[in-house]
Amino acid sequence: MSSSCFAFSLAAVAAVVFTVASPAPGFAAEDKQSIVNYDEVTLSPDATRIASIEAESALNRSGSSHNAVTIRDVHGSKIGGYDPCAKCGYSSPTWSPDNRSLAFLGTDGSQSTIFKVENGKASTMATVAGSTSQLQWLADGATLAFLLTDHPHDGGHVIGVYRQVGVIAGRKDSQRIMTLPAAGGEPKAVSPANLWVYQYDWRADTQGFVAIAAEGDADNQWYWAKLMDISPSGDTRVIPLPTMQIGDPHVSADGKKLAFLGGLMSDQGLYGGDVFITDLASGATRNITEGFAGTFGSINWTGNTLVAGLILFGSMGTARIDPATHTVSDVHVRPEAIEARDGLVSVSADGNSVAYYAESFTTPPRLMFGKIGAVEPITQVSPSLVEDVSVQDVRWKNEGRESQGWLIFPHGRSKSSSGRMPMIVFVHGGPSSWAYVGYVGMVGDRAGDFLRAGYAVFEPNVRGSFGEGEAFVRANVLDMGDGPLRDVLTGVDEVERIAPIDDHQLGLFGWSYAGFFTMWAATHTRRFQAIVSGAGMADWSSYYSQTVIPAWVDLFLGGPPYGNLENYDRASPIRYVQNAKTPTMLENGEMDSGAPAEQVKAFWHALVYYKVPTKLVIYPGESHAFHDPVNIRQRAQDTVAWFDQWLTK
Repeated sequence: MSSSCFAFSLAAVAAVVFTVASPAPGFAAEDKQSIVNYDEVTLSPDATRIASIEAESALNRSGSSHNAVTIRDVHGSKIGGYDPCAKCGYSSPTWSPDNRSLAFLGTDGSQSTIFKVENGKASTMATVAGSTSQLQWLADGATLAFLLTDHPHDGGHVIGVYRQVGVIAGRKDSQRIMTLPAAGGEPKAVSPANLWVYQYDWRADTQGFVAIAAEGDADNQWYWAKLMDISPSGDTRVIPLPTMQIGDPHVSADGKKLAFLGGLMSDQGLYGGDVFITDLASGATRNITEGFAGTFGSINWTGNTLVAGLILFGSMGTARIDPATHTVSDVHVRPEAIEARDGLVSVSADGNSVAYYAESFTTPPRLMFGKIGAVEPITQVSPSLVEDVSVQDVRWKNEGRESQGWLIFPHGRSKSSSGRMPMIVFVHGGPSSWAYVGYVGMVGDRAGDFLRAGYAVFEPNVRGSFGEGEAFVRANVLDMGDGPLRDVLTGVDEVERIAPIDDHQLGLFGWSYAGFFTMWAATHTRRFQAIVSGAGMADWSSYYSQTVIPAWVDLFLGGPPYGNLENYDRASPIRYVQNAKTPTMLENGEMDSGAPAEQVKAFWHALVYYKVPTKLVIYPGESHAFHDPVNIRQRAQDTVAWFDQWLTK
């Protein structure tokens, strides 16, 4: 790495790019090594077989591959592979209660098919118009249920934009619970057409369902969704709960109790919080993990107790919860990321065995299986795919709270001329989330991109993050900028105390909420020498009317901006942009409906006005999460190039 850090001309102060180039140089375009990705891992009730959705991905993201349903034994040997629809994407593998059958979904455009595997052969059970998800085999063994959206746009996922023309009014989205006889027949709608059901579980004592649902705009209403009891005839009853976001509902085998996660959650699908139990007859609800210094990411009933997936100081694993005594025991976590069909882990019927996939910073995904506390990999990866990096768990205290982060060093990379390593601080989005311990070998993995370019990487979990209890998660309400920034800067101090980091070669990167955070840092500290901010929020009051999910802002800024502008102004980076001096690059997807590009454009215009070195890149056709391999590769190149320009000596 060479070239001057701070020399620039006013002619080069600002640039904007609206197109992307072909595959980026410097990212091993000729390297076609690939990894296997495992999705929706599900363990059979008798703990003898594991089904998952598998697909290969090239490390250089040269393209996307077709997925297929795979069945393996618990030693990892493949005993069946199913791809009955060449154009389908598969999801929701679910085992029958008697372990004999596996059902799964296949979606091809606007049509979905429910498939069933018996005696090693796949057959079609039903075909429906629309998009399907969350297939599950009910405990009676005679019926399946799934969710159906017959006219999908992007509802409930914030994955793109939809046309808004003519008379603009609030949308009435619908996602319904459907049932299907296992012996054959027509699917039947159960939940009302005016509801969007986000998640559900079967209630054995009534033959009905308990669901998390809302009426109206599916993207936005998730933040205020209700818990509902839905009868077999479609009648609904709202189950009163304390004010909170809810997710991952699971009804006990007798149908009398419901366990679910409750807390402050930023994004739909990213469930985390304390564990609550509701008596479905009386409606009495209690928090059975109150005060536990960790975040529960999933739960499963096993008899009268629960097996949970757990996030603890950035690591992940399992724990047992006894609802009767409110105790958490048998905690086992590792510095890795885990996931399964049933949340974080898939649990056997007896509650003793679990399956999931796991990955770490150094190792790509592997299937895992074993008794709780003794889980081991059952698929292997080539030694050539193991990344040569070192990882350190860093802890520090600030303002009475302990924070945690991951410090990652590339091996075999030259240091700067100072003899110390330049470092990128990579802040996670959310904010109710955590620094994901993901494999760094893929192009487009942000930490991996930085490591390959010769930077150390620091990923902090500061106030607002999962992993240290619900009070820690809520600590950034009405304080999304100042408090978290102080935590991050104190963490950087600790990293510099224990590791050879050059304080004059610090970069800061963040996307989504962390895109806001990096804008905030640009206007409130000069500790960093370069910043890259993606899909952020410059002005909360204008963002509120531009995004499809304004309700999430209510949770952190004390309600809507109407009559509450003081909170919104105080939290908006654009109000302090005259203080910005740090070279800052802005990135966004053209079609991002959750974090519209107007926000980064506003911040970029302000930086140009104040003659701060800046660059804006809008990537065509992309939403909040990028999908085009070309754009992913180009964004990786653009991001690293910006840091190289301002951090290298």
